[in-house]
Amino acid sequence: MDKNIKWWSIWSPFWDKMENRHMNTHVTDKIINDIASPVLVIGAGQGLIVKHLRDKGYIADGVDIVDEMIKYAYIRHSIKLIKANARSLPFENCSYKTVIISSGVVDRLSDEKLIKTIINEAMRVVALHGHLFVAFYQVERVLERIYKKIGILDSSGKLKRKRLNDIDELARKGSLLAVKQIMTYTNKDFLRVFFSWIKIRITFSRILKKERQEMAEIFMQAKEMNIDPKDLYDSLPGDTPYRERNEIKKLLDGFGLAYNVIKRFNECLIVKYYKSHNGLK
Repeated sequence: MDKNIKWWSIWSPFWDKMENRHMNTHVTDKIINDIASPVLVIGAGQGLIVKHLRDKGYIADGVDIVDEMIKYAYIRHSIKLIKANARSLPFENCSYKTVIISSGVVDRLSDEKLIKTIINEAMRVVALHGHLFVAFYQVERVLERIYKKIGILDSSGKLKRKRLNDIDELARKGSLLAVKQIMTYTNKDFLRVFFSWIKIRITFSRILKKERQEMAEIFMQAKEMNIDPKDLYDSLPGDTPYRERNEIKKLLDGFGLAYNVIKRFNECLIVKYYKSHNGLK
């Protein structure tokens, strides 16, 4: 099973606590003037964006590849999503005026050929003079800076989320244990890591506490549902591509499909395409 599909399947009972991140309802409202019915959301998760658009009067459909997400979309929002793979959508050419590739679809892929395939396939079902939006997840800027300092975001452009849990567990036992672990992640000397870690704990304690508290609540709920929190932890992807604006621009420039705008929001970066003709590359 694909590591992301396994992750989403195991975490699906708790996804309502995480779904309104990255490509969320706030970002949807920011691009709402460029959205026209009918709308297709690719990677619809548990249907939050589809529901949000329908509540605003739009005709909207959603597709997802994960059975558990589709199940919970119906349980939580009474929305029937379509099971489909983003690389081969079950729709005719030019079926939708607006297509949104949500975060979690292309942004977590390392395979650039597959990213291009998915974007081209999405563009195929966009109607003439319609829009395609492609979302890339981002970490909010303050956390981004912290993650770079402690090795959660490494120099190779990978987000290593498991490291956050590991550092947190060690920090509970003692700051020096966390510092030693961060040294192995970052290849920095003791004093540099020590003072950086102390500054982070003092300056950004509220932000780190919020991240830790959200995870603790999910693990607590898992225990109540007789789900081993270790299974949740083990299903987290070891590392995930993390692309900032320049990396995304470089990636997309190589695809030969001219985009109109790249815009950064708090936890999401949106690329907008306008379909001016039916020729695809």
